[in-house]
Amino acid sequence: ALTKTSERKRGISILQEGIDRINEINEKLYDFDFSLGNAYLNTGEYRKSVQHFKSSYARQPDKYQLLYNIAYAYDSMKDYKNAIDYYQQFLKSKPKHVNLDEEMNFDTGEIRSVDVFYQISAERVEALKKEKFFRDGKK
Repeated sequence: ALTKTSERKRGISILQEGIDRINEINEKLYDFDFSLGNAYLNTGEYRKSVQHFKSSYARQPDKYQLLYNIAYAYDSMKDYKNAIDYYQQFLKSKPKHVNLDEEMNFDTGEIRSVDVFYQISAERVEALKKEKFFRDGKK
């Protein structure tokens, strides 16, 4: 309402302050969801883990590692359809320098730890497709 009156600058300032506070809260909620997701993952409560990782990802969709975490939780539940879907989503975020067709050379020191997760994801997608085919009889 203040932005429609003669006190527009004050209104803008108040609205910006509100946005800043919401962003602070959102960052903290991301941290809580991420921590809970890991805690549930480590205790084998995979459904709750997925719920919190998805909430974290909705808050910060640039955190692609969460897609791997979600895939891993689904994989642990033997929910192969969702595991494959999330592994593939994670693989789409792969940086250009990661070549999945080459064997990784850990001796060079050039590989970041997250790069390994792309390789693992690619391998798991292929393994899960086979497992799903043998289990369900379809791709």
